[in-house]
Amino acid sequence: MYQKSLLEVLYKISELRYALYLGRVSREQCVALLPTYTQQAIDTKERVTKWHKDITKRLNIDAEERRKRDGLDGALHFIPSLFKDELKHKAIAQNTVNLVESQSAIHVYKI
Repeated sequence: MYQKSLLEVLYKISELRYALYLGRVSREQCVALLPTYTQQAIDTKERVTKWHKDITKRLNIDAEERRKRDGLDGALHFIPSLFKDELKHKAIAQNTVNLVESQSAIHVYKI
């Protein structure tokens, strides 16, 4: 969301530069860096998505919005979880799930 907003601002700045130069500089010169910035935004988004997937796998977060218990919490719930399978996991806050899903979503940047 932030990258998209920044790219839109950069596009507006390049349009303003073109207007202020009154045609003495070509539009291509004014927007020359936009493809570079767009590619950087795409690369960053891909890295964030990969990071989320790696962390989701490492922390054993599943699609049912829960996370495997570990450490002392896992030890305390080990015996009860033998009788009740859902005690092996703890819930994840819905806002956290929403953030991970939104940051992992694929976005298309158009300039």
